[in-house]
Amino acid sequence: MEQVSFNQKLMEIRLDFAKNMLCSGEYNVSQVAAQCGFSDIYYFSKVFKKEIGVNPSILIPGWYEPE
Repeated sequence: MEQVSFNQKLMEIRLDFAKNMLCSGEYNVSQVAAQCGFSDIYYFSKVFKKEIGVNPSILIPGWYEPE
């Protein structure tokens, strides 16, 4: 079993909560970042993409990526 630090687990919980908020369609990325404890939206987006694998805005219903 892999050891997970408190900070890693906390980040996992925060990002999971953020993912749920984004998928609800009720919040924009800056609102989600603030509600999940990130004071910097750019840092939130960077961490979210690194850990989840997509930009946070992609999870908002109705959002599309321009070609």
